[in-house]
Amino acid sequence: MVRTLDTTPRKFPLFAVPLFTPMAGQNRFQRLGQISKQLNQLFYTPLPIGMLLFMYMSGLLLCIFGHMKNPRNGFTYIHTNFAYFGEPMKMFGNIFERVVIAPGLQLKGNPLFVMTYSYHGKLCLQLVGDRKIFPDEESLMRVANYWKNGFYAPLTVDDCLHVNDDFYGKPRCTICGVIYLKGSHSFEDLVIKLEGLTDKYPRSTHTISRWMYIYFWKKCEDFKISDHISLNEESDPEKLSKILNSLTNKSFPAGKPLWEFISLPNYAHAEYGTSSAVAMRVHHTVGDTLGFMSVVRDLGEKDPASDKQVEKLLKAIRKKMNLNFWKKVSYLFQLIFITPAQVTYCWFNALSAQGIPRNSNQNPNCDSDETINASTLIDLTLLKRISKKTGVNVTSVVHAGVAGAVRRTVLDKGGDPKGDISVIYALPKLNHPGTLSNNAFGVPLVTPMSGEGRFQRLARISYELDQLFYTPLPIGMMIQFVTLGLVLGTLGQMKFMPTTCTYIHSNGAYFGETMKMFGTSLERAVFAPGLQRAGNPLLVVTASYHGKLGLQLVGDRKVFPDEESLMRVVNYVEDEFESMDG
Repeated sequence: MVRTLDTTPRKFPLFAVPLFTPMAGQNRFQRLGQISKQLNQLFYTPLPIGMLLFMYMSGLLLCIFGHMKNPRNGFTYIHTNFAYFGEPMKMFGNIFERVVIAPGLQLKGNPLFVMTYSYHGKLCLQLVGDRKIFPDEESLMRVANYWKNGFYAPLTVDDCLHVNDDFYGKPRCTICGVIYLKGSHSFEDLVIKLEGLTDKYPRSTHTISRWMYIYFWKKCEDFKISDHISLNEESDPEKLSKILNSLTNKSFPAGKPLWEFISLPNYAHAEYGTSSAVAMRVHHTVGDTLGFMSVVRDLGEKDPASDKQVEKLLKAIRKKMNLNFWKKVSYLFQLIFITPAQVTYCWFNALSAQGIPRNSNQNPNCDSDETINASTLIDLTLLKRISKKTGVNVTSVVHAGVAGAVRRTVLDKGGDPKGDISVIYALPKLNHPGTLSNNAFGVPLVTPMSGEGRFQRLARISYELDQLFYTPLPIGMMIQFVTLGLVLGTLGQMKFMPTTCTYIHSNGAYFGETMKMFGTSLERAVFAPGLQRAGNPLLVVTASYHGKLGLQLVGDRKVFPDEESLMRVVNYVEDEFESMDG
């Protein structure tokens, strides 16, 4: 039995509470549950009042006898904990970075005093030990390492949206990408860069563990960066293309962190004019697409202009939600009385839309777990001309072109010409830090199959997208995704959910100068996420970079049996843009 003396602050003085932890018969999470229950008793029962009275009586006795020979030390250790969550303090014109506090052992015979305190984004652990028990610093540091290695971080609600995936079998929530470099790069330089990133992003050295209904990030005890970086010197583009296309559904090694990088020093891409490439993949629980792009930026050379571009992108979203007092009052009433009904209506409308049907002559036994990719580049000047001509932004033009192409695909495959198609449009949350994390949500948008021309469809989509930034609707959608994350994190599966929408669309942009990486320029970056869940037939990623819009499609082989069938959708997108350009 481990007995702890926990000091809890009042106004003045402090008082102490004894806590008991069994040595055997419990794992970490059971121990966590028991300690949580004991601490809750300190604030929701009269127990602290009794402890205060006991401390007063002890103080009176010590004042009378004037010594501490009678009280014996019956505790394994003493622990005190406090926190400061404000901005870093200023002192003598400088920032107050850290403070180290080391109390004495208090009681004769007490072998260990533990102090934990939170400040400036860090939890600091300070240990004071008796030299009879801990003869040197190494023996005391061993205690600190035990504490650090056994530390578990819970998954966020947004992480739980993807935690039910089959990581070690056939995952559907993988995010893959290939960055194409103008010149060559060395494998050693890539390893050095990634070693630095593992320190920056703790998730890169953790695996996912579960106890009862709670998911945790667990430190990988045998983590080796060499298990996650490989070198492929193949130069045949066709062979490399097959390898890269298979990454989306490739299983992750059991018990290992959910990411991988492949150096391709001989992969020359004729269309992009590049001579080498780096392939990468992470699971969606580690981070979303914007977080994935932040890793690409971290691999590149330090560029303040690049950081400003990302910050500009995030601020552009937040700025539209900057409200005056009366607008905030209006938003509050809308959130309470209108937005819940809007969110419900949008989702029911989207879920009732038709999917992309199979061809009647397609093999019904086609492997349902495989995906197929297709991509192309579209000149941004074309999209800007359409934007100027129609008076809508480029984002609306991109989405309208994709929606028109999906509509034509549904009609080709025998879909209902009078029905609707719907899309889950992925957006970063207002609090997205722009680093490797999950802070995204989806908004359902519906497009009628008939009764609208291209420009009517464009105007309708522009109006729907404006609603996302000038009404409380996105806040309601974020709350809905938080609720969904809580449900999925508890149940651990998505079987109760119907097939979502016709397709998923993720759109991003980077308008800065060409990024530098490994002493050369990054010419192109292609991202190909998994289909996210069974039943989703198509995922579209559009990303603007270096004067081009990269269009990447990921299709389910049950619906798109070969590359030609998916390239037809790509051609439809290009046709839609050319028709709008007139």
